[in-house]
Amino acid sequence: MIGWLVRCAALVAIMTLAGRAVASETLFDQRTLYPSPNERFGFGAIAPLSTYDVSELQAGWYLNWGVPVNPTHPGGMNVAYVVRLQPGAFSPSKATIGQVVRADPGALWFIGNEPECIFQDGLRPEEYAPLYYELYGFIKAHDPTARVAVGGVVEPTALRLRWLEAVWTLYQARYGRELPADLWNIHNFVLQEVPGDWGPDIPAGICAPWGALYSVSQHGSLAIFAEHVLAMRRWMAAHGQRDKPLVISEYGILFNEENGFSLAKTRAFMQGSFDYLLSATDPDLGLPADGDRLVQQWLWYSLDDDAFTGWGTYWANLLNPDTGALTPVGQAWSAYVKPLFLPYVDVAPLALRMEPVGATVAPGSSVIARGFVANLGNTPISQPFTATLFAETNGVRQDLAVRQIAGLPARHGGGVWIEGPWTIPDSDRWALRIEVDVAGQVSETNRTNNELAVVGSVNAHLSGLNVAPGPIVLVEPGTTASVTITAQVENWGTLDAPGAEIVFVADHGQPLGTSALATIGPRGSAAASVRWEGVPLGWHVVTATVRLAPDLNEVDSNDNVAQARFFVAASRLFLPGTPAGRACTDRYTCRKMLANGGFEQGSLAGWSVIGIAPTILDFGCYHSDFCAYLGGFNSAQTGLRQRVTIPADATLATLSLAWGGVTAETRTTAQDHLTVELRELDGRLLRTLLAVDNRHAVRRWDANGFDLSDLAGRTVEIHIVATLDDSAPTQFFLDNISLQGCQFDPS
Repeated sequence: MIGWLVRCAALVAIMTLAGRAVASETLFDQRTLYPSPNERFGFGAIAPLSTYDVSELQAGWYLNWGVPVNPTHPGGMNVAYVVRLQPGAFSPSKATIGQVVRADPGALWFIGNEPECIFQDGLRPEEYAPLYYELYGFIKAHDPTARVAVGGVVEPTALRLRWLEAVWTLYQARYGRELPADLWNIHNFVLQEVPGDWGPDIPAGICAPWGALYSVSQHGSLAIFAEHVLAMRRWMAAHGQRDKPLVISEYGILFNEENGFSLAKTRAFMQGSFDYLLSATDPDLGLPADGDRLVQQWLWYSLDDDAFTGWGTYWANLLNPDTGALTPVGQAWSAYVKPLFLPYVDVAPLALRMEPVGATVAPGSSVIARGFVANLGNTPISQPFTATLFAETNGVRQDLAVRQIAGLPARHGGGVWIEGPWTIPDSDRWALRIEVDVAGQVSETNRTNNELAVVGSVNAHLSGLNVAPGPIVLVEPGTTASVTITAQVENWGTLDAPGAEIVFVADHGQPLGTSALATIGPRGSAAASVRWEGVPLGWHVVTATVRLAPDLNEVDSNDNVAQARFFVAASRLFLPGTPAGRACTDRYTCRKMLANGGFEQGSLAGWSVIGIAPTILDFGCYHSDFCAYLGGFNSAQTGLRQRVTIPADATLATLSLAWGGVTAETRTTAQDHLTVELRELDGRLLRTLLAVDNRHAVRRWDANGFDLSDLAGRTVEIHIVATLDDSAPTQFFLDNISLQGCQFDPS
């Protein structure tokens, strides 16, 4: 047995250029996301790259397992960023993340480093899902072009795919939608999964006696390496994610020569992996936009990590960290990768924003609209071209700035800001746009990324709910506690959020107070607190809900509620300690309880009609072949109902649905209504889950989820009804209605 514990490998990620450039790639299939194949290759670096000369490696990207504020880009290399996690927290701060996001638009961000590994971030699925939700939304609010993905698991074994499956399931149960990912990534080491032995152990939150039983000699198996890739691609396909890129964000050889991995064996594994990664395709699993390739980019571990050199002769580093000279493996890398370089140019707008960040943008206020234009290619642009910054309000165009650009250096060599003053219109139907090289003066093969737009939106996000003095409050016997509850609200939209208020409720509906907030500007934040006196002993739950002005059409209202639990105990009460074990989230068994919720039968089977029967459509639906159309009538009701029983042993129960609307109504008051209600079997209203009207019918789908866990064991009816007035009808649409109940099996 090897007398050491292989640490979990560090995460390395990539800033892909997916969809940004397509050029002739004579070495491989003409359908490619990467016009220069060397840009698929990357490495992980411990020391700053300014320490070394890495030009001979000709890599396309790198990272250092963190969020560097001012990273270097030698040879135009892209940098990817990793936000480190721990239960309920992340690093660095939002202020730093926002600064870096704005400074490097379009970059790739990984949420966590081997998040399932108990030696790295070590999060259970239920701990990871809310952190991913929070960080994905925050990064996208500051840069819609950013590419955000989950942190890569150590290896996509069956055990670790169970962890990923639990994250996927719990995310959908909690937020009523699929986990959003711009791409997927894995690490791809071949390591055993045995508790207490070498290797990454069992994933956090997953209970199993063991997982993969790989031997040390199999560590460099290209066959297992390929099996892992196929396993991940099959998982992606099964979850409707085939059309997303897959990145192997870290792999390599961790063992030394004394354990059987000589220079020859290490070098052969690296070269063999390159051959496989460049050529592996599958017509059923691969990415169609990339010639059905299975993997889009990959990263070698590592450039310079000397953590393994103290245990023997270690060959996998690409250079010597003491001298900076290429190692024999680094020389083999250079010989393989450098010939893959192909010159290309790709001009594109990378950022479009209003400044100053966080300032309010009430109608009539003045801001500076700014757009950033750069060359994403690896070769300078010599041809002059034009960039135009303009606004559109209710379909009317207003040019803000036009600039002639003489040329641009290669990627990360510098770009050009184009800016102009703009007065915010008294309308939420506006867009800022920037167009580059409309006349086609630049000889580039990819012109799909020559325009960038930002539209008006409001999205209040309740980012935190804290209880002071803490989650456990000690009081003298016979007395009660006093606590302060503070809610933090962020605006992830591009419009002001005026007139917002936070409603605080305790336990089973006891009102604690309502706090009005000052106007929150785009990407700004505000906080409000309430004091709760006389809190008795025991567990308590406080809920905060953000309410916006009724005339604001919010992009996403699912994140407007937050809860916090705390415990009040007598100071002389003995509380036995609870060991920090890893809960078995894979023991949640979920099942769907609605019949024909996505109208996949092409009919209303399973549903009872309320009023006029809705129509089934087979076009324009949310994420399926069929959806229901409620509307097109005057002075009418049209809707559906279905009786369901939530299992008594359901630990979690969530109703989710997608709805959309189009209206002919010109009045600014509510005329046509869509409601989603829970009713008793005798028809009495139990709960209104959703109430929208013609003012919310803005020609887009929206998804909502509702926690029904407190109704376990109840039989209720779900009523979805559109009530239309006598003129200017509103058309409502329904899709993907799902009620899931999840049970925890303590056995």
